[in-house]
Amino acid sequence: MFKNIGFPDSEEDVNTIINYLSMINQEKNSVLVIIDNFDEMLDDNISRILAASYSSCAIGIKYLFLVRKLTNQNIIDMIAKGNALSITKKELAFSQKDIEDYFRLNEIVIDKETSNNIFNKTLGWPYIVYLYKEAYKNKSASIDEVMDKANFFIENNIWLNLNKGERDFLADMSVFDNFTLSQCIRQTSLDENKCLEYLNSITFIDYDVHSRKYRFNPIFDNFILRILEEKTVDEIRRITLRAADANL
Repeated sequence: MFKNIGFPDSEEDVNTIINYLSMINQEKNSVLVIIDNFDEMLDDNISRILAASYSSCAIGIKYLFLVRKLTNQNIIDMIAKGNALSITKKELAFSQKDIEDYFRLNEIVIDKETSNNIFNKTLGWPYIVYLYKEAYKNKSASIDEVMDKANFFIENNIWLNLNKGERDFLADMSVFDNFTLSQCIRQTSLDENKCLEYLNSITFIDYDVHSRKYRFNPIFDNFILRILEEKTVDEIRRITLRAADANL
């Protein structure tokens, strides 16, 4: 019935969906509503539906929101107040032991040195770990093929979805193995809030709580080399000199 309504773009649609949700709640059914790309579609109509569902204590209805970037302040406030639980890429990433178990479940035995090497190269990124698994399963496959497939995936699923500002930001910061927020501000000439927005929303970047520094996923290091090859000598010189100044 929800499929027939489509995306709610009128008050009538919103009221119809709210009525359906109310009926589900009265029947004490258990329903999981999954909304993909939620950060791209949150508007007043969706907010009304969620508010009505929440206020009616629809305990049988659970929501799962998939977001590429966590930038909406209302969502951030909900997480901070405990009204929404957040599962981040850190929870979804494979640990070294997960990698060993994953390979073993696929009838591939690797030693701890190999699993540690794969983890350090991927930081547990599930899809890239899968590519490594396929390479080990197909012994004729090389690591270069893994990198080619990883680069293809990154370009089509992540890079092309970034705006120019985000791409320039990544190119500027790519000369650092790891960096602080202060270095980021100096290198990019952006203010602190804008730097934090990029640092907290771009998939490639991780924060190390122990060193209090940011770092790129190692897979990105391989990908960005191709991007930098397309830039002019003057652009590379500018990025490099800024990095030297930021380090000083």
